[in-house]
Amino acid sequence: MPRDLCRAEEAVVFKDVSFSYSNGFTLMDVSFTIRSGELALIMGPNGSGKTTVLKLMAGMLKPLSGDIYLCGIDTRRIKLSEAARYVGYVPQNPWMAFFNNTVFNEITYVARNTGLSKEEYEARALEVSSWLNIAHLLQRSPYSLSEGEARRVSIAAAIIHDPSVVLLDEPTAGLDYLNKIDYVNIVQKLVLRRGHTVIMSSHDVDLLTLFPEAKVILLNNGRLSFNGYIRDLLSRAHLLLSNNLLLPAPIALSTYLNELLGVGEGSGASVEELVERTVLRKDVIGELICR
Repeated sequence: MPRDLCRAEEAVVFKDVSFSYSNGFTLMDVSFTIRSGELALIMGPNGSGKTTVLKLMAGMLKPLSGDIYLCGIDTRRIKLSEAARYVGYVPQNPWMAFFNNTVFNEITYVARNTGLSKEEYEARALEVSSWLNIAHLLQRSPYSLSEGEARRVSIAAAIIHDPSVVLLDEPTAGLDYLNKIDYVNIVQKLVLRRGHTVIMSSHDVDLLTLFPEAKVILLNNGRLSFNGYIRDLLSRAHLLLSNNLLLPAPIALSTYLNELLGVGEGSGASVEELVERTVLRKDVIGELICR
């Protein structure tokens, strides 16, 4: 049932997809492909359509026009319950998805409704909860958990049936730096150790430096602004600014120092020359940074 059903080389395909809500928001002619086993970021400012794209991927919404393929299957042709066999969806606010009395029942809910036997879902609950370091929480109420614990439970509930595609909606929203790094490590293990296709929606530009090999789908006002990889996006940093996103802090600092030293892209300056110029101007640089 789970992942072996997704034999397609391309986990998710959008072809000229448009969608509209009753309030008028529109996703217009969006096309991209995410390969199986790939890590992808759906990025853009608030209201750009990121969550809408995730829900379309999951089969929770159907496109107004265009085609969406999940593991090679047209999402218009399958029920939400069937799409759930291929997809694990982690909402931005885990407490909004909780409705069971214990963490164990919360984690096993999807597995119980996708055909797994009692022996299978109990064994998987123990495996997944141990991997995510939440086995000690199984008999707790999900409403008694900390932020970090709740997010881990939400991930466990999404992956217990071993879906091919894991969708994470704004996973680092509200997290401090240490919890963000912890979450990043979990996502990397999902891709590298467990082989899932992981797709995250976010406007957190720090993720661009934390996942340097990821694919990026950049949206703005429901339209596709960029479709490629992080290394290419960061070489065209103006795209972030023109789409109402800040530069990641390391990139912004590097750009600032380059401008301060009079070294721009294509200058050909060696590392030794940059070090020499920095040392020669250390007093001026220090004064400007301290301002």
